[in-house]
Amino acid sequence: AEGLSAREVKAYCYANARFLMYIQLHGYETIEQLDYDVLLKFSVDDTHETATAKRKFNAKIRRFLAYEANKGKCSIGHAFILNHLLIPKVVLEDDFLSNDVPKGKAELLWPKIEQFGKKLGDIGYSKNTIRISRHFLILLFLFFDMFDLAYSEMTALQWFDHVKHQFNSSWISMNRILNQFFLFYKSGDICLSQTAFPRAEQMIDTIPQWCRPSVDEFLKLLEREGREASTVMMYRSSICRFCSFLGQTNINSFAEITAEDIINFNLQDIHSTPDGKAAYNSRIRNFLLHLTDQKIITNKYLYRAVPIISAPRRRIAEILTDNEIRQIWSVDIDKLDPLSLRDYCMVSIGLGMGLRSSDIANLKFTDINWQKQSISFTQQKTGKAQIMPMPVRVGNAIFKYLCEGRPKGNYSTYIFINHRKPFGRLTRGVLERALHRFIDNSDHLHGFHILRKTFSTLMLRGNNEISVISDALGHKTDNTLSEYLSIDEERIRLCPLSLEMLGIPLKEGVFR
Repeated sequence: AEGLSAREVKAYCYANARFLMYIQLHGYETIEQLDYDVLLKFSVDDTHETATAKRKFNAKIRRFLAYEANKGKCSIGHAFILNHLLIPKVVLEDDFLSNDVPKGKAELLWPKIEQFGKKLGDIGYSKNTIRISRHFLILLFLFFDMFDLAYSEMTALQWFDHVKHQFNSSWISMNRILNQFFLFYKSGDICLSQTAFPRAEQMIDTIPQWCRPSVDEFLKLLEREGREASTVMMYRSSICRFCSFLGQTNINSFAEITAEDIINFNLQDIHSTPDGKAAYNSRIRNFLLHLTDQKIITNKYLYRAVPIISAPRRRIAEILTDNEIRQIWSVDIDKLDPLSLRDYCMVSIGLGMGLRSSDIANLKFTDINWQKQSISFTQQKTGKAQIMPMPVRVGNAIFKYLCEGRPKGNYSTYIFINHRKPFGRLTRGVLERALHRFIDNSDHLHGFHILRKTFSTLMLRGNNEISVISDALGHKTDNTLSEYLSIDEERIRLCPLSLEMLGIPLKEGVFR
Protein backbone atom coordinates (compact mmCIF):
# COMPACT_ATOMS: atom_id res chain seq x y z
CA ALA A 1 0.00 0.00 0.00
CA GLU A 2 3.07 2.25 -0.14
CA GLY A 3 2.44 5.43 -2.10
CA LEU A 4 -1.34 5.02 -2.00
CA SER A 5 -3.73 7.48 -0.44
CA ALA A 6 -6.13 6.40 2.28
CA ARG A 7 -8.96 6.55 -0.27
CA GLU A 8 -7.08 4.29 -2.68
CA VAL A 9 -6.26 1.79 0.07
CA LYS A 10 -9.94 1.66 0.97
CA ALA A 11 -10.84 0.99 -2.70
CA TYR A 12 -8.28 -1.84 -2.85
CA CYS A 13 -9.67 -3.37 0.34
CA TYR A 14 -13.24 -3.20 -0.95
CA ALA A 15 -12.42 -4.72 -4.34
CA ASN A 16 -10.43 -7.62 -2.94
CA ALA A 17 -12.86 -8.27 -0.07
CA ARG A 18 -15.65 -8.55 -2.66
CA PHE A 19 -13.52 -10.94 -4.73
CA LEU A 20 -12.54 -13.11 -1.76
CA MET A 21 -16.15 -13.36 -0.58
CA TYR A 22 -17.13 -14.51 -4.07
CA ILE A 23 -14.59 -17.33 -4.24
CA GLN A 24 -15.42 -18.35 -0.67
CA LEU A 25 -19.08 -18.70 -1.61
CA HIS A 26 -17.93 -21.04 -4.39
CA GLY A 27 -16.05 -23.36 -2.02
CA TYR A 28 -12.54 -21.88 -2.14
CA GLU A 29 -11.07 -21.49 1.34
CA THR A 30 -7.52 -20.40 0.46
CA ILE A 31 -5.71 -18.63 -2.36
CA GLU A 32 -3.76 -21.85 -3.00
CA GLN A 33 -7.03 -23.49 -4.13
CA LEU A 34 -7.65 -20.83 -6.77
CA ASP A 35 -8.10 -21.97 -10.38
CA TYR A 36 -9.00 -20.45 -13.73
CA ASP A 37 -12.58 -21.72 -13.69
CA VAL A 38 -13.66 -19.58 -10.75
CA LEU A 39 -11.77 -16.56 -12.09
CA LEU A 40 -13.51 -16.80 -15.45
CA LYS A 41 -16.86 -17.25 -13.72
CA PHE A 42 -16.14 -14.22 -11.54
CA SER A 43 -15.35 -12.10 -14.60
CA VAL A 44 -18.85 -12.88 -15.94
CA ASP A 45 -20.84 -12.71 -12.70
CA ASP A 46 -19.25 -9.57 -11.25
CA THR A 47 -21.13 -6.67 -12.86
CA HIS A 48 -20.56 -2.91 -12.64
CA GLU A 49 -22.35 0.19 -13.86
CA THR A 50 -19.78 0.86 -16.58
CA ALA A 51 -17.05 -1.10 -18.37
CA THR A 52 -14.49 1.43 -17.12
CA ALA A 53 -15.51 0.81 -13.52
CA LYS A 54 -15.19 -2.95 -14.01
CA ARG A 55 -11.70 -2.57 -15.52
CA LYS A 56 -10.49 -0.45 -12.60
CA PHE A 57 -12.04 -2.87 -10.12
CA ASN A 58 -10.36 -5.89 -11.74
CA ALA A 59 -7.03 -4.07 -11.91
CA LYS A 60 -7.00 -3.90 -8.11
CA ILE A 61 -7.74 -7.62 -7.85
CA ARG A 62 -5.02 -8.43 -10.40
CA ARG A 63 -2.49 -6.46 -8.39
CA PHE A 64 -3.43 -8.46 -5.29
CA LEU A 65 -3.15 -11.78 -7.17
CA ALA A 66 0.25 -10.77 -8.56
CA TYR A 67 1.38 -10.11 -4.98
CA GLU A 68 0.16 -13.56 -3.92
CA ALA A 69 1.81 -15.15 -6.97
CA ASN A 70 5.17 -13.60 -5.99
CA LYS A 71 4.80 -15.36 -2.65
CA GLY A 72 4.13 -18.66 -4.46
CA LYS A 73 0.52 -18.97 -3.34
CA CYS A 74 -1.03 -18.96 -6.83
CA SER A 75 -0.03 -18.87 -10.46
CA ILE A 76 1.03 -15.59 -12.04
CA GLY A 77 -1.50 -16.49 -14.76
CA HIS A 78 -4.28 -15.86 -12.25
CA ALA A 79 -3.20 -12.23 -12.14
CA PHE A 80 -3.50 -11.93 -15.93
CA ILE A 81 -6.78 -13.68 -16.64
CA LEU A 82 -8.97 -10.80 -15.41
CA ASN A 83 -7.48 -8.44 -18.00
CA HIS A 84 -10.30 -7.33 -20.32
CA LEU A 85 -7.90 -7.25 -23.28
CA LEU A 86 -6.85 -10.87 -22.77
CA ILE A 87 -10.08 -12.69 -21.91
CA PRO A 88 -11.61 -12.54 -25.44
CA LYS A 89 -8.49 -14.19 -26.90
CA VAL A 90 -7.85 -16.81 -24.21
CA VAL A 91 -8.25 -20.36 -25.56
CA LEU A 92 -10.50 -22.30 -23.21
CA GLU A 93 -10.48 -25.72 -24.92
CA ASP A 94 -7.56 -27.96 -25.85
CA ASP A 95 -9.44 -30.37 -28.14
CA PHE A 96 -7.47 -29.23 -31.20
CA LEU A 97 -4.18 -30.55 -29.80
CA SER A 98 -2.69 -33.80 -31.05
CA ASN A 99 -2.68 -36.72 -28.63
CA ASP A 100 1.11 -36.73 -28.19
CA VAL A 101 1.53 -33.26 -26.63
CA PRO A 102 3.61 -33.47 -23.43
CA LYS A 103 1.81 -32.90 -20.13
CA GLY A 104 3.35 -31.27 -17.08
CA LYS A 105 4.18 -27.76 -15.94
CA ALA A 106 5.88 -25.13 -18.07
CA GLU A 107 7.79 -23.80 -15.08
CA LEU A 108 10.43 -21.93 -17.10
CA LEU A 109 7.98 -20.38 -19.54
CA TRP A 110 7.02 -17.26 -17.62
CA PRO A 111 10.60 -16.39 -16.50
CA LYS A 112 11.67 -16.79 -20.15
CA ILE A 113 8.88 -14.44 -21.27
CA GLU A 114 10.03 -11.79 -18.79
CA GLN A 115 13.66 -12.19 -19.89
CA PHE A 116 12.57 -11.98 -23.52
CA GLY A 117 10.84 -8.63 -22.92
CA LYS A 118 13.92 -7.27 -21.17
CA LYS A 119 16.14 -8.45 -24.02
CA LEU A 120 13.95 -6.67 -26.57
CA GLY A 121 14.38 -3.45 -24.60
CA ASP A 122 18.15 -3.92 -24.34
CA ILE A 123 18.60 -4.16 -28.12
CA GLY A 124 16.45 -1.09 -28.80
CA TYR A 125 12.93 -2.31 -29.61
CA SER A 126 10.19 0.28 -29.01
CA LYS A 127 7.95 0.19 -25.95
CA ASN A 128 4.96 -0.52 -28.20
CA THR A 129 6.66 -3.58 -29.74
CA ILE A 130 7.59 -4.87 -26.29
CA ARG A 131 4.01 -4.34 -25.07
CA ILE A 132 2.53 -6.23 -28.04
CA SER A 133 5.04 -9.06 -27.63
CA ARG A 134 4.28 -9.35 -23.93
CA HIS A 135 0.52 -9.35 -24.55
CA PHE A 136 0.87 -12.14 -27.14
CA LEU A 137 3.19 -14.29 -25.03
CA ILE A 138 0.96 -13.95 -21.97
CA LEU A 139 -1.80 -15.58 -24.04
CA LEU A 140 0.63 -18.39 -24.86
CA PHE A 141 1.56 -18.77 -21.19
CA LEU A 142 -2.08 -18.82 -20.07
CA PHE A 143 -2.83 -21.68 -22.46
CA PHE A 144 0.05 -23.79 -21.18
CA ASP A 145 -0.76 -22.97 -17.56
CA MET A 146 -4.52 -23.60 -17.79
CA PHE A 147 -4.15 -27.07 -19.28
CA ASP A 148 -1.01 -28.18 -17.39
CA LEU A 149 1.09 -28.57 -20.52
CA ALA A 150 4.85 -28.95 -20.58
CA TYR A 151 6.52 -26.42 -22.84
CA SER A 152 7.22 -27.58 -26.39
CA GLU A 153 7.44 -25.77 -29.71
CA MET A 154 5.09 -28.33 -31.26
CA THR A 155 2.33 -27.50 -28.75
CA ALA A 156 2.93 -23.77 -29.14
CA LEU A 157 2.65 -24.04 -32.93
CA GLN A 158 -0.64 -25.95 -32.65
CA TRP A 159 -1.95 -23.25 -30.33
CA PHE A 160 -0.84 -20.47 -32.69
CA ASP A 161 -2.43 -22.19 -35.69
CA HIS A 162 -5.68 -22.30 -33.70
CA VAL A 163 -5.67 -18.64 -32.59
CA LYS A 164 -3.95 -16.74 -35.39
CA HIS A 165 -7.26 -15.82 -37.06
CA GLN A 166 -8.04 -13.67 -33.98
CA PHE A 167 -5.19 -11.34 -34.91
CA ASN A 168 -6.44 -10.73 -38.47
CA SER A 169 -3.62 -9.34 -40.61
CA SER A 170 -1.43 -8.90 -37.51
CA TRP A 171 -0.91 -12.65 -37.34
CA ILE A 172 2.25 -12.22 -39.42
CA SER A 173 3.72 -10.02 -36.69
CA MET A 174 2.66 -12.56 -34.06
CA ASN A 175 4.32 -15.25 -36.18
CA ARG A 176 7.56 -13.26 -36.01
CA ILE A 177 7.30 -12.79 -32.24
CA LEU A 178 6.73 -16.50 -31.66
CA ASN A 179 9.65 -17.45 -33.87
CA GLN A 180 11.97 -15.03 -32.07
CA PHE A 181 10.78 -16.37 -28.72
CA PHE A 182 11.52 -19.96 -29.81
CA LEU A 183 15.09 -18.92 -30.64
CA PHE A 184 15.46 -16.97 -27.40
CA TYR A 185 14.11 -19.86 -25.30
CA LYS A 186 16.83 -22.16 -26.68
CA SER A 187 19.77 -19.80 -26.99
CA GLY A 188 19.05 -16.85 -24.69
CA ASP A 189 19.61 -14.50 -27.60
CA ILE A 190 17.57 -12.86 -30.36
CA CYS A 191 18.52 -13.39 -33.99
CA LEU A 192 17.76 -10.17 -35.91
CA SER A 193 18.49 -11.77 -39.28
CA GLN A 194 15.65 -14.31 -38.96
CA THR A 195 12.18 -12.80 -38.79
CA ALA A 196 9.93 -15.77 -39.61
CA PHE A 197 9.73 -19.51 -39.21
CA PRO A 198 12.41 -21.19 -41.31
CA ARG A 199 10.68 -22.91 -44.23
CA ALA A 200 11.24 -26.62 -44.27
CA GLU A 201 12.94 -27.83 -47.41
CA GLN A 202 10.29 -29.14 -49.78
CA MET A 203 10.76 -32.18 -51.94
CA ILE A 204 10.29 -30.18 -55.13
CA ASP A 205 13.38 -28.13 -54.20
CA THR A 206 15.51 -31.30 -54.20
CA ILE A 207 14.71 -32.59 -57.70
CA PRO A 208 17.24 -32.08 -60.54
CA GLN A 209 17.23 -28.55 -61.93
CA TRP A 210 16.58 -29.77 -65.48
CA CYS A 211 13.26 -31.26 -64.27
CA ARG A 212 11.99 -28.11 -62.61
CA PRO A 213 10.71 -26.06 -65.60
CA SER A 214 8.56 -28.89 -66.98
CA VAL A 215 7.25 -29.85 -63.52
CA ASP A 216 6.36 -26.25 -62.63
CA GLU A 217 4.62 -25.74 -65.97
CA PHE A 218 2.54 -28.91 -65.52
CA LEU A 219 1.50 -28.00 -61.96
CA LYS A 220 0.46 -24.50 -63.08
CA LEU A 221 -1.57 -26.09 -65.85
CA LEU A 222 -3.44 -28.18 -63.25
CA GLU A 223 -4.17 -25.05 -61.23
CA ARG A 224 -5.50 -23.23 -64.31
CA GLU A 225 -7.79 -26.20 -64.96
CA GLY A 226 -9.34 -25.60 -61.55
CA ARG A 227 -7.99 -28.70 -59.82
CA GLU A 228 -8.29 -28.80 -56.05
CA ALA A 229 -5.19 -27.79 -54.08
CA SER A 230 -5.02 -31.30 -52.58
CA THR A 231 -5.06 -32.79 -56.08
CA VAL A 232 -2.22 -30.57 -57.25
CA MET A 233 -0.27 -31.47 -54.13
CA MET A 234 -0.74 -35.19 -54.83
CA TYR A 235 0.53 -34.68 -58.40
CA ARG A 236 3.53 -32.76 -57.11
CA SER A 237 4.41 -35.47 -54.59
CA SER A 238 4.11 -38.25 -57.18
CA ILE A 239 6.14 -36.46 -59.86
CA CYS A 240 8.85 -35.42 -57.38
CA ARG A 241 9.37 -39.05 -56.36
CA PHE A 242 9.86 -39.94 -60.00
CA CYS A 243 12.17 -37.00 -60.69
CA SER A 244 14.24 -37.71 -57.56
CA PHE A 245 14.86 -41.20 -58.91
CA LEU A 246 15.89 -39.79 -62.29
CA GLY A 247 18.39 -37.57 -60.47
CA GLN A 248 20.15 -40.69 -59.19
CA THR A 249 20.77 -41.93 -62.75
CA ASN A 250 22.78 -40.55 -65.65
CA ILE A 251 19.65 -39.08 -67.26
CA ASN A 252 19.84 -35.35 -67.97
CA SER A 253 16.52 -34.74 -69.74
CA PHE A 254 13.04 -36.24 -69.98
CA ALA A 255 13.77 -37.08 -73.64
CA GLU A 256 16.31 -39.69 -72.48
CA ILE A 257 13.82 -41.71 -70.39
CA THR A 258 13.25 -45.29 -71.53
CA ALA A 259 10.75 -47.97 -70.55
CA GLU A 260 13.55 -49.73 -68.67
CA ASP A 261 14.08 -46.60 -66.53
CA ILE A 262 10.39 -46.56 -65.61
CA ILE A 263 10.48 -50.27 -64.71
CA ASN A 264 13.54 -49.72 -62.50
CA PHE A 265 11.79 -46.79 -60.80
CA ASN A 266 8.77 -48.93 -59.93
CA LEU A 267 10.94 -51.74 -58.60
CA GLN A 268 12.44 -49.44 -55.97
CA ASP A 269 9.40 -47.20 -55.35
CA ILE A 270 7.79 -48.89 -52.34
CA HIS A 271 4.34 -47.99 -50.99
CA SER A 272 2.41 -49.33 -48.03
CA THR A 273 -0.51 -50.50 -50.22
CA PRO A 274 -1.02 -51.45 -53.88
CA ASP A 275 -3.75 -48.79 -54.06
CA GLY A 276 -1.30 -46.10 -53.02
CA LYS A 277 1.25 -47.16 -55.60
CA ALA A 278 -1.40 -47.20 -58.34
CA ALA A 279 -2.55 -43.71 -57.34
CA TYR A 280 0.98 -42.31 -57.59
CA ASN A 281 1.68 -44.09 -60.88
CA SER A 282 -1.54 -42.75 -62.37
CA ARG A 283 -0.31 -39.19 -61.84
CA ILE A 284 3.17 -39.95 -63.17
CA ARG A 285 1.55 -41.45 -66.26
CA ASN A 286 -0.47 -38.26 -66.82
CA PHE A 287 2.71 -36.22 -66.48
CA LEU A 288 4.44 -38.35 -69.13
CA LEU A 289 1.43 -37.87 -71.41
CA HIS A 290 1.76 -34.11 -70.93
CA LEU A 291 5.47 -34.28 -71.83
CA THR A 292 4.53 -36.26 -74.94
CA ASP A 293 1.98 -33.60 -75.95
CA GLN A 294 4.70 -30.98 -75.51
CA LYS A 295 7.01 -32.98 -77.86
CA ILE A 296 9.54 -33.31 -75.02
CA ILE A 297 9.16 -37.11 -75.10
CA THR A 298 9.16 -38.51 -78.62
CA ASN A 299 8.07 -42.07 -77.80
CA LYS A 300 4.29 -41.62 -77.69
CA TYR A 301 3.78 -45.04 -76.09
CA LEU A 302 6.27 -44.58 -73.24
CA TYR A 303 3.54 -43.77 -70.72
CA ARG A 304 2.24 -47.33 -71.07
CA ALA A 305 5.31 -48.57 -69.20
CA VAL A 306 3.79 -47.11 -66.02
CA PRO A 307 1.43 -49.67 -64.41
CA ILE A 308 -1.68 -48.13 -62.86
CA ILE A 309 -3.82 -51.16 -62.07
CA SER A 310 -3.93 -52.85 -58.66
CA ALA A 311 -6.03 -55.72 -57.43
CA PRO A 312 -9.13 -54.57 -55.55
CA ARG A 313 -8.85 -54.81 -51.79
CA ARG A 314 -11.79 -55.78 -49.62
CA ARG A 315 -12.07 -55.27 -45.90
CA ILE A 316 -14.60 -56.57 -43.44
CA ALA A 317 -16.39 -53.51 -42.10
CA GLU A 318 -15.91 -52.85 -38.38
CA ILE A 319 -19.11 -52.08 -36.49
CA LEU A 320 -20.26 -51.84 -32.87
CA THR A 321 -21.23 -55.04 -31.10
CA ASP A 322 -24.79 -55.55 -29.86
CA ASN A 323 -23.59 -54.93 -26.31
CA GLU A 324 -21.93 -51.64 -27.30
CA ILE A 325 -25.10 -50.51 -29.06
CA ARG A 326 -27.10 -51.31 -25.91
CA GLN A 327 -24.64 -49.29 -23.83
CA ILE A 328 -25.30 -46.22 -25.94
CA TRP A 329 -29.10 -46.49 -26.08
CA SER A 330 -29.37 -47.30 -22.36
CA VAL A 331 -27.81 -44.00 -21.26
CA ASP A 332 -30.14 -41.96 -19.02
CA ILE A 333 -29.94 -38.46 -20.49
CA ASP A 334 -31.59 -36.97 -17.37
CA LYS A 335 -28.43 -37.80 -15.41
CA LEU A 336 -25.95 -36.27 -17.85
CA ASP A 337 -24.11 -33.01 -17.25
CA PRO A 338 -24.30 -30.40 -20.07
CA LEU A 339 -21.03 -31.45 -21.75
CA SER A 340 -21.90 -35.16 -21.64
CA LEU A 341 -25.38 -34.36 -22.96
CA ARG A 342 -23.83 -32.57 -25.94
CA ASP A 343 -21.57 -35.53 -26.65
CA TYR A 344 -24.44 -37.99 -26.30
CA CYS A 345 -26.54 -36.04 -28.80
CA MET A 346 -23.77 -36.25 -31.37
CA VAL A 347 -23.27 -39.98 -30.79
CA SER A 348 -27.00 -40.66 -31.02
CA ILE A 349 -27.20 -38.77 -34.34
CA GLY A 350 -24.30 -40.83 -35.68
CA LEU A 351 -25.78 -44.15 -34.57
CA GLY A 352 -29.44 -43.34 -35.16
CA MET A 353 -29.14 -41.44 -38.44
CA GLY A 354 -25.74 -42.38 -39.88
CA LEU A 355 -24.40 -38.84 -40.33
CA ARG A 356 -20.68 -38.27 -40.74
CA SER A 357 -18.83 -36.44 -37.98
CA SER A 358 -18.17 -33.45 -40.26
CA ASP A 359 -21.89 -33.12 -41.05
CA ILE A 360 -22.86 -33.35 -37.37
CA ALA A 361 -20.35 -30.62 -36.47
CA ASN A 362 -21.85 -28.44 -39.23
CA LEU A 363 -25.50 -28.82 -38.15
CA LYS A 364 -27.29 -25.50 -37.61
CA PHE A 365 -30.60 -24.59 -35.98
CA THR A 366 -32.19 -24.02 -39.38
CA ASP A 367 -31.38 -27.63 -40.40
CA ILE A 368 -33.93 -29.11 -37.97
CA ASN A 369 -37.63 -29.17 -38.87
CA TRP A 370 -39.37 -30.06 -35.62
CA GLN A 371 -42.84 -30.24 -37.22
CA LYS A 372 -41.72 -32.79 -39.83
CA GLN A 373 -39.26 -34.45 -37.43
CA SER A 374 -36.45 -34.28 -39.94
CA ILE A 375 -32.93 -32.90 -40.41
CA SER A 376 -31.87 -31.40 -43.74
CA PHE A 377 -28.25 -30.67 -44.56
CA THR A 378 -25.67 -30.69 -47.33
CA GLN A 379 -23.05 -33.39 -47.06
CA GLN A 380 -19.63 -31.80 -46.71
CA LYS A 381 -17.88 -34.70 -48.43
CA THR A 382 -20.10 -35.05 -51.49
CA GLY A 383 -21.99 -31.74 -51.63
CA LYS A 384 -25.26 -33.70 -51.89
CA ALA A 385 -28.38 -32.24 -50.24
CA GLN A 386 -29.95 -34.68 -47.81
CA ILE A 387 -33.17 -34.85 -45.78
CA MET A 388 -33.24 -37.49 -43.03
CA PRO A 389 -36.11 -38.50 -40.74
CA MET A 390 -35.17 -37.81 -37.13
CA PRO A 391 -35.83 -40.74 -34.74
CA VAL A 392 -37.77 -39.83 -31.62
CA ARG A 393 -34.99 -40.67 -29.18
CA VAL A 394 -32.51 -38.63 -31.20
CA GLY A 395 -34.93 -35.69 -31.32
CA ASN A 396 -35.55 -35.95 -27.56
CA ALA A 397 -31.82 -35.87 -26.85
CA ILE A 398 -31.28 -32.83 -29.09
CA PHE A 399 -34.27 -31.00 -27.58
CA LYS A 400 -33.06 -31.62 -24.04
CA TYR A 401 -29.57 -30.44 -24.94
CA LEU A 402 -30.87 -27.22 -26.49
CA CYS A 403 -33.09 -26.52 -23.49
CA GLU A 404 -30.84 -27.59 -20.63
CA GLY A 405 -27.30 -28.26 -21.85
CA ARG A 406 -26.23 -25.74 -24.48
CA PRO A 407 -24.70 -22.48 -23.19
CA LYS A 408 -27.34 -19.76 -23.17
CA GLY A 409 -26.96 -16.93 -25.66
CA ASN A 410 -26.68 -16.39 -29.39
CA TYR A 411 -23.05 -17.43 -29.57
CA SER A 412 -23.23 -19.37 -32.80
CA THR A 413 -25.63 -20.64 -35.46
CA TYR A 414 -24.18 -24.12 -35.00
CA ILE A 415 -26.07 -26.47 -32.71
CA PHE A 416 -23.05 -28.11 -31.14
CA ILE A 417 -20.43 -25.71 -29.78
CA ASN A 418 -17.62 -25.57 -27.26
CA HIS A 419 -18.89 -25.11 -23.72
CA ARG A 420 -16.31 -22.51 -22.82
CA LYS A 421 -15.76 -19.10 -24.29
CA PRO A 422 -15.57 -18.16 -27.09
CA PHE A 423 -18.17 -20.92 -27.73
CA GLY A 424 -16.93 -21.72 -31.23
CA ARG A 425 -17.92 -24.62 -33.47
CA LEU A 426 -16.55 -28.09 -32.77
CA THR A 427 -13.76 -29.92 -34.51
CA ARG A 428 -13.98 -33.55 -35.63
CA GLY A 429 -11.66 -34.65 -32.83
CA VAL A 430 -14.29 -33.72 -30.23
CA LEU A 431 -16.80 -36.10 -31.85
CA GLU A 432 -14.33 -38.98 -31.85
CA ARG A 433 -13.68 -38.52 -28.14
CA ALA A 434 -17.42 -38.26 -27.49
CA LEU A 435 -17.94 -41.84 -28.68
CA HIS A 436 -15.43 -43.23 -26.16
CA ARG A 437 -17.32 -41.54 -23.32
CA PHE A 438 -20.28 -43.93 -23.61
CA ILE A 439 -18.62 -47.28 -24.40
CA ASP A 440 -16.62 -49.35 -21.94
CA ASN A 441 -13.22 -50.65 -23.09
CA SER A 442 -13.40 -48.57 -26.27
CA ASP A 443 -9.70 -48.65 -27.16
CA HIS A 444 -10.43 -50.95 -30.12
CA LEU A 445 -12.73 -48.40 -31.75
CA HIS A 446 -11.16 -46.47 -34.61
CA GLY A 447 -12.97 -43.23 -35.33
CA PHE A 448 -16.49 -41.85 -35.24
CA HIS A 449 -17.21 -43.36 -38.68
CA ILE A 450 -17.91 -46.72 -37.02
CA LEU A 451 -21.33 -45.32 -36.05
CA ARG A 452 -22.20 -44.72 -39.70
CA LYS A 453 -21.13 -48.25 -40.60
CA THR A 454 -23.18 -49.65 -37.73
CA PHE A 455 -26.24 -47.64 -38.83
CA SER A 456 -26.07 -48.97 -42.40
CA THR A 457 -25.49 -52.55 -41.21
CA LEU A 458 -28.51 -52.39 -38.89
CA MET A 459 -30.64 -51.15 -41.80
CA LEU A 460 -29.37 -54.05 -43.90
CA ARG A 461 -30.21 -56.54 -41.18
CA GLY A 462 -33.67 -54.97 -40.97
CA ASN A 463 -34.39 -56.22 -44.53
CA ASN A 464 -34.24 -52.76 -46.08
CA GLU A 465 -33.56 -52.56 -49.79
CA ILE A 466 -30.01 -51.66 -50.82
CA SER A 467 -31.30 -48.60 -52.68
CA VAL A 468 -33.09 -47.36 -49.53
CA ILE A 469 -29.92 -47.71 -47.45
CA SER A 470 -27.86 -46.01 -50.14
CA ASP A 471 -30.28 -43.06 -50.20
CA ALA A 472 -30.20 -42.82 -46.41
CA LEU A 473 -26.41 -42.58 -46.47
CA GLY A 474 -26.36 -40.17 -49.39
CA HIS A 475 -24.30 -42.47 -51.62
CA LYS A 476 -24.27 -41.82 -55.35
CA THR A 477 -24.33 -45.56 -56.20
CA ASP A 478 -25.31 -48.78 -54.45
CA ASN A 479 -21.87 -50.35 -54.98
CA THR A 480 -20.43 -48.71 -51.85
CA LEU A 481 -22.60 -50.91 -49.63
CA SER A 482 -21.04 -54.16 -50.79
CA GLU A 483 -18.60 -54.22 -47.86
CA TYR A 484 -21.52 -54.42 -45.40
CA LEU A 485 -23.02 -57.53 -46.97
CA SER A 486 -20.41 -59.74 -45.34
CA ILE A 487 -21.61 -58.64 -41.88
CA ASP A 488 -25.21 -59.76 -42.43
CA GLU A 489 -24.50 -63.19 -40.97
CA GLU A 490 -28.12 -64.30 -40.78
CA ARG A 491 -28.73 -64.05 -44.51
CA ILE A 492 -25.21 -65.08 -45.53
CA ARG A 493 -25.96 -68.47 -43.95
CA LEU A 494 -28.65 -68.91 -46.60
CA CYS A 495 -26.15 -68.47 -49.44
CA PRO A 496 -23.82 -71.52 -49.32
CA LEU A 497 -23.92 -73.83 -52.37
CA SER A 498 -23.45 -77.56 -52.09
CA LEU A 499 -20.71 -79.35 -54.00
CA GLU A 500 -23.42 -81.24 -55.86
CA MET A 501 -25.02 -77.99 -57.08
CA LEU A 502 -21.64 -76.87 -58.35
CA GLY A 503 -21.07 -80.15 -60.18
CA ILE A 504 -18.15 -81.18 -58.03
CA PRO A 505 -18.25 -84.95 -57.34
CA LEU A 506 -17.57 -85.98 -53.78
CA LYS A 507 -15.39 -89.08 -53.49
CA GLU A 508 -14.91 -91.09 -50.35
CA GLY A 509 -11.49 -91.72 -48.95
CA VAL A 510 -8.57 -89.80 -47.55
CA PHE A 511 -7.50 -86.64 -49.38
CA ARG A 512 -3.77 -86.46 -49.95
